[in-house]
Amino acid sequence: LNLQGLEFISEKRLFPELEYIFKHALTQEVAYNTLLQKRRKEIHKNIGKAIEDLYPDRLEEFYELLAHHYEQAEIHDKAIYCLIRTADRAKAIYANDEAIAIYRKAAKQLGWLPRKEGELDEGWRKIAAQLYESLAETLELTGQHSEALKSYESALIYIPNHNSIWRAYLHRKTGNVWREQRCYEDALQAYDLAEISLGKETIESAKEWWQAWIEIQSDRMWLHYWQADFHQIAELAEKARPAVEKYGTPDLRSRFFQGLVIMAQRRDRYVISEETMSHAQACLEAIRESGKPS
Repeated sequence: LNLQGLEFISEKRLFPELEYIFKHALTQEVAYNTLLQKRRKEIHKNIGKAIEDLYPDRLEEFYELLAHHYEQAEIHDKAIYCLIRTADRAKAIYANDEAIAIYRKAAKQLGWLPRKEGELDEGWRKIAAQLYESLAETLELTGQHSEALKSYESALIYIPNHNSIWRAYLHRKTGNVWREQRCYEDALQAYDLAEISLGKETIESAKEWWQAWIEIQSDRMWLHYWQADFHQIAELAEKARPAVEKYGTPDLRSRFFQGLVIMAQRRDRYVISEETMSHAQACLEAIRESGKPS
């Protein structure tokens, strides 16, 4: 008997004989609170397992409910997984405050996971880093810059040192947070750290390495745009263009050429040259190739 999830059970007609039990919420609450904690945990665990067994192909619909039961059952690994999936869904529909609250609940659950010599295993470190990265992105969307910076710092703690591309990516994202606050020196330092973390190109990850490098240069260009430093933008564009043409994804190419267009418009006081028009056309072609009509 799952008192906390009774409404769900009766709705699905799993136990018709319970249909008219606990019609008043206070009655349900009193009954629930009389259970021993050990018994409550067992009930929540069994209900979570029952949902997984009954609806293996529809779990996406029940992640929020499963998260509740596994939290109460203190099954922390499953609770974290379900909380993250629930938060990701909220983030996808721009329910940002809800997503932030759920990501934070998942982060709290991380503290209960077993550790060896004070460290999570590599699989959980990766999940923790992804969790804090998603939280930081959502905080930034809501203008909570200082909190976003803290979350990126937490994500960096969990990323293994050998994962240079991911570390570079997070340092670059940190730079973007500083840039949005017009803290340009801090942003430049973060972009420098991103390049240092990236290290040297390796044969195994050449394409991925160059794409990460291109993103850093593109974000540097946007910083110099806000500083109206068109000379620096031109230098960066000349430096990055060969890599953009060789390794750039459609998204990277569109961002690169869009940056050149906007920079030239401001520099030339919105007189459009043939070169600026060619950059706009290259941007449009890349966007069409990406398949993202918006």
